Amino acid sequence: QVIEEFLSILRLLTQETSSSFKTFLPNILSFCMDQIYPLVAERPDPEVKSALFDVLREVLLCHWRFFFPSNILSRVPGIGCGDAEATDHQEQFTAMMQAFGQSFLQPDINIFRKNLVTMEDLNEKCKLYTKDLFKQMMLAQFMNVLLQVLVHKSHDLLAEEIQVAVYHMACVDFSLFFSQLLP
Repeated sequence: QVIEEFLSILRLLTQETSSSFKTFLPNILSFCMDQIYPLVAERPDPEVKSALFDVLREVLLCHWRFFFPSNILSRVPGIGCGDAEATDHQEQFTAMMQAFGQSFLQPDINIFRKNLVTMEDLNEKCKLYTKDLFKQMMLAQFMNVLLQVLVHKSHDLLAEEIQVAVYHMACVDFSLFFSQLLP
């Protein structure tokens, strides 16, 4: 109960976008991913998991630029470095995405739904699936997990939402999808 309440406070802190609160972000991420997540990852404690994923969702939605800073000059032909996409705090971003991926392997359908919605929201608002880091390191893994869930019908109530997410991920690179990922 105490951990849930504390995570609720952290969620409120992460919703603040002013620079004075941004200084807390690395410590919040470290606490959540290094201390809380290992404790709840494999345990059937849906309330704490839900509160943890609420914090992670707010971090990603409210502080996307913490991970993917906008660099207008890099998009100007002749000035920028071309297609190279800047990524800050890559290790923390990757750990958070792995936590989302792990949640898709768990039987809790509510956490699964919440995290699938988060992934889709991130894609809609921030183009998550098109980010180089996601495409190169995570896209295939997420698609494999979601396709396996569909095949095994382990979360059949969410089949339509899973199919939409798989479609959105496949849209990033249809040739990769059909040549390497489609079983």
